[in-house]
Amino acid sequence: MLSAEEFFSSEPVKIVGHIKGYDRRSGFSTGIIYANNVITREDYPTVVTIHPDRRFEASLPLTHPVRSYMVFEKVTIPFYIEPGQTLAILLDWEDFLQADRFRDREHTFEIEYRGPAALINHELMRLNLQAKKLPELSRKEMYQKMSELSPDDYKTYVTSVIEEYSSGIEKILEEENISPYTQTLARNNIKILYAQFLLDFDMNNRYRKYDGKTPYEMSSDFFNFCNIPP
Repeated sequence: MLSAEEFFSSEPVKIVGHIKGYDRRSGFSTGIIYANNVITREDYPTVVTIHPDRRFEASLPLTHPVRSYMVFEKVTIPFYIEPGQTLAILLDWEDFLQADRFRDREHTFEIEYRGPAALINHELMRLNLQAKKLPELSRKEMYQKMSELSPDDYKTYVTSVIEEYSSGIEKILEEENISPYTQTLARNNIKILYAQFLLDFDMNNRYRKYDGKTPYEMSSDFFNFCNIPP
């Protein structure tokens, strides 16, 4: 695992790649990566330049490892990268054509990753494919409940939903033989998701007064998920 010094770093990263069979006459010659700094809340939309020889590249300013994605037209290509790394992503234009034909259903791209984080990216891709078979984790419903439940009831509800989802992910991690490093990323992502819903409830509660409702009194117990073990 990364040390604190390695985790927080300002070393730039580079995304490079190639789209086999790509034709610039297809209608687009660039992509975009929506990079951001979650600490300062600054956004860094970064253009991905596609060259005539079908190569693409982009440099990103990062302060820590990220799971992000690049967008070509309506197609999103996920990736994981750490400060100082270069990640190569190899794509096939046939996948773009298939995705355009299958507009009524999702098309799974065959993506090849190369570089220090290649294994992690391939494992995350496998994990994401299997996770789609789990019962849907409806963000719309999670946010709708914020206006319907009290703090304690909402926390009970979210805890139950996240625990069920986490159990499904754990089963996939065992079946797919995922490396310990990627397992940690997956588990941490669930913890972040859990914290996000509860912190968003707090923010939503503060705006209740603008809807003519009395904000709930939030007890310190509601935020015990923020406690970091020594």
